[in-house]
Amino acid sequence: MNRALRAWRLCCALVLASLLLQSVVAQTVAAAPPAAAIVQAADDGSRIRDAFEAAVWGMPMVSVDAMRDAYFHDAGARYNDIVYWSRPADWKNQTSTPNSSSLYVYFNYNLKDGPLVVTIPDADGVGVFGSVLDAWQIPLADIGQDGEDHGKRARYLLLPPGFEGDVPTGYIPVPANTYNGYALIRVTPATMSASGLSQANAFIEKLHVARLSDASRDTPQR
Repeated sequence: MNRALRAWRLCCALVLASLLLQSVVAQTVAAAPPAAAIVQAADDGSRIRDAFEAAVWGMPMVSVDAMRDAYFHDAGARYNDIVYWSRPADWKNQTSTPNSSSLYVYFNYNLKDGPLVVTIPDADGVGVFGSVLDAWQIPLADIGQDGEDHGKRARYLLLPPGFEGDVPTGYIPVPANTYNGYALIRVTPATMSASGLSQANAFIEKLHVARLSDASRDTPQR
């Protein structure tokens, strides 16, 4: 199914569910109110407001689901695989809000098996700005010159919900509210020349994501 159509149907389902719930509640609770009260309840916009709020509430999760669908099915990726654009977007790219001066980096993570290490290399000669987010698109940590790494090599440690273990030294701890989540990073070359793009791609190729238990094994990054 087309991802955009799937996302649209999910949003519509949220709105419809809210409207149906309002109708059932009105029929169940208001067993014998005056007719004028029913008319006023129907005209006060509460159903429309509740439907709107239900759709807005569900939008972050619907968006994440659409991105995950492309990541796992279209790109054939697995958790912790890094997917990126090796060159800036042009008119052929149908993403809603890309810019043409950055390379985008994206991966999905799952913390069911324990903490996850995200290694960020030195941002020499490139601009880096990104975030790690949970499944509700709530930012957990910023990455890059404006993040806790300040553009220097660092290791972020993503911690599962309720984690009570010890955090090893040398890591930036990032407690998560959900087991699933993702990271999105923009890497901006100094210039759009071949050498500038090569430098930006070299930075991306040094990114590494692995479980804490595997972090010392220098496993190759997919």
